[in-house]
Amino acid sequence: MTHMYDAFEISPVPAPTPDAVAPELYRGIYGMPAFTAHYDGIRPGLTSWLRRSIDASARAHGIDPDTAAWE
Repeated sequence: MTHMYDAFEISPVPAPTPDAVAPELYRGIYGMPAFTAHYDGIRPGLTSWLRRSIDASARAHGIDPDTAAWE
């Protein structure tokens, strides 16, 4: 790939402002049929493995994924 693009120039989502507030963490994605179908379509059980891996990484960094919140 030889072209570099500024994501904010081509994205329909506006660039964040200095006073932007991060949204709450969303964990419901694991229950979304399209998310599950995509990852389990690659390999059965991959959705579950992915969630466990992300949660384990968070815990290894001192974060409880069940109570995590943006600061």
